[in-house]
Amino acid sequence: MDDIEATERDYDPESTEKKIKYEELSDGQRCTYGSAYIALLQMQNIRRTYSAMSPERQFEIYLHSMVALLDMVSAFEVEVAKHAFWDLHADEINRLPPSVHSRLKDMKENFTKLQGSLKKCKEFALNGAIDIYWLSGANLAGNLNITLKTGGGEMWIDNWVGTNDNKLYRIAKDIHSVFHDGATMKRLAVTREKALEEWPYWKQVDRMCDDIFGYRLRAGLASLDEGYLTKIDKSVAYLESELTKAL
Repeated sequence: MDDIEATERDYDPESTEKKIKYEELSDGQRCTYGSAYIALLQMQNIRRTYSAMSPERQFEIYLHSMVALLDMVSAFEVEVAKHAFWDLHADEINRLPPSVHSRLKDMKENFTKLQGSLKKCKEFALNGAIDIYWLSGANLAGNLNITLKTGGGEMWIDNWVGTNDNKLYRIAKDIHSVFHDGATMKRLAVTREKALEEWPYWKQVDRMCDDIFGYRLRAGLASLDEGYLTKIDKSVAYLESELTKAL
């Protein structure tokens, strides 16, 4: 209440509507959540449309499709995708180290579980996209040097996020941004247990990422111009159409 620049949101306390629909979001909100929303929809689409292909090939399709759709590939969503396409038998899962088993389960429940209808796919993807943005919130605010203006002056904010969601807490411990080159979101730290380093699937998908990310880094950053929202909306429409055919 002491923030001079505080904003308020109108809401109806009597409302019974509990679901947010992506297509009803504002332009700014679709830009904010769009890339993660598209990434999670595409994971659902690939696992159904290309189910006969190997996990490595599915992951490769994901990487190249995100470049084609948005010309932007998020490292965090890539880590989610690596877990989404990793196909394991029950006995293989049971032999995993407890930390890997826990992370795989958390990823599935929060981001990668296959949904049975387009409606469920959209709801699940939007929930995941909001969670991904939430995990990035403190880093984004830190990069923007957000301050708080009060009657006594102006203070720099040390940004933190808190949650009661144990899944997100564990995921954030294993996959998180680290400070590099003057910013908090230019590098991502990920956990790789020894068991994963020796697994052929993880060797291959990590190598793919190193090659593609290295090339894109040398080529320069993509331009997020005025047409970015158009790319997002077209990509969402395309993926919804593909999922409709696949489901």
